Amino acid sequence: MGGFIGSPEAKEIYARHGMTGGLEASSLTADQVIGLAQDLAASEQLRQARRTLGR
Repeated sequence: MGGFIGSPEAKEIYARHGMTGGLEASSLTADQVIGLAQDLAASEQLRQARRTLGR
């Protein structure tokens, strides 16, 4: 995920999950962590596919 964590795209995903500002991991539920991880992974896969296709 080289450099993706702090990217604008990632920040938008965090915001959709209600996570803005500092991230307090102890306040997250398992469902939130799984949902966030799935969305970040899907976004990264799309980014890599676009890079591979040259778009």
